[in-house]
This record gives sequence, structure tokens and C-alpha cells, in this order.
Amino acid sequence: MIVPNVVGLTQAAAGTALTNAHLTTGTVTQAYSTTVTAGLVISQDPASGATAANGSAVALVVSQGPPPPITGGIRINNNRSATNNRTVTLALTWGGGAGTGVVRMRFSNDGSTWTAWEALAATRSYTLPAGEEHKTVRVQYLDKQNFKSDVFSDYIRLDTTIPTGTIIINNGAATTTTQSVSLKLTWADSGTGVTRMRFSDNGSTWTGWIPQRSPRNHTLPAGLGNHTVRVQYLDGANNYSPVYNDYIKLVAP
Repeated sequence: MIVPNVVGLTQAAAGTALTNAHLTTGTVTQAYSTTVTAGLVISQDPASGATAANGSAVALVVSQGPPPPITGGIRINNNRSATNNRTVTLALTWGGGAGTGVVRMRFSNDGSTWTAWEALAATRSYTLPAGEEHKTVRVQYLDKQNFKSDVFSDYIRLDTTIPTGTIIINNGAATTTTQSVSLKLTWADSGTGVTRMRFSDNGSTWTGWIPQRSPRNHTLPAGLGNHTVRVQYLDGANNYSPVYNDYIKLVAP
């Protein structure tokens, strides 16, 4: 008997065609397919055109249609908007997929060049490309039947630019008769921008980081003589400025 071609037929139509050719339907297995409609035959064994004995069985693989979608996600540095370090931490999630589910993942900076497939991990260290700009990291997941997920991505800004600034006490006055003074402050940052500032009277003990503003009232430590006030600025990527300072002499009224 010549085995007919039943690929692309429904299982029922394939059975009829085999019966008409004096053959029988053998083992029927199901498999996911993104190209063959559910219920249609993907492949057969023996193949069409082969010679088979009268009454021989032909095994069929029938499509289940597309596999369950692979879900997933990626977050860089716990969803921070910026970083001053090229080494970041990726938080990764996945689910779904055919068969026993997702088994591999891979990464890309540009969506065209990818790392090799690797074992799954909920967190992974990753090195961003060089350059002061927004960086997008892409991840794709693979299930045990080699179906790929959509591409998931997150981005972060790489900023290593150090903020700059100034401080002037009481508009540059040389002396004051009161501990309460006014600080005129300026700051600049070409990257993510200054977001906080802090102060110190001795260079070792600092206030907490506070929103930047100018002018700002400040109380000098007690005691006549020269007093130095120090300021430091912080940007959105946690870059610290140098310490800037100005001094004024506290004199008796």
C-alpha cells in the first residue's frame, strides 16, 4: 500500500483517508504548534509516499494550536530610575509556557544581539554598556518545547557625572553677631539633576539629606570666632558632590 499524505487534515479526515488506503490510524499524539491550526495533523509516520503492508498503522501528531503564552518581567535595581554604576541587579519573573514551563532565559542591550540561553535565576548581576545615557535591558524566556516568549524590557539611566555647587554665608559678610545665618546655595548637575543636600559644621557630623532650596537658615555652633559651614549635594543617581564651604566670624554684639 502507498501511504497517503494526511498532513493538514483533521484527525477524522486523516483516519478516513488511511482507511480508504487499507491502512489504520496508529498512535495519535498532540503537540503545540504556532503554524498548524489546532485539530489538524502536523506530521505522520510513515511519511506520505512510503510503501506499507495492508492494514499497517500510521502514527499521527495532531496540533493543539499555539502553546500557553510565556509571561514574564524584568526590573533593574528594584525599579530605580538612575544608577552611577554599570553593574546593576536584575529582578526576573516568568510563568506559563508549554510542557513543564519556562527553562531558560537570555538578554540583550539592543534587541538584536543576545547572550546565550542560560539557566533561570530570580536575580542576576548585569553589566550595562558604557556611556552616559538611558540603558534598556531586554530579556526573553524559553520553555522546554523551545517556544520563545515576547521580549520584556526595563530601562535605567547611567549617570556618573558629579554634581557641583557653592555656598555663601550672609551674602559674603565677614562677621555676624548672631548664630542664625542665611545660606545662599547654588547647585548644578548635567546628568540626573541634584535632588538633595546636607550640611556639617565640623566635616564629620552631617545633617540628614534634605530637599535642596536656597536660601536656607542655619544656626552656627555656640562660641565666638570663625565658623565654617559645609554643604554637599547629591543627584538622582547617588553621585556625591565635593564638599563646598564658606566661613564667617561670630563676634560679640
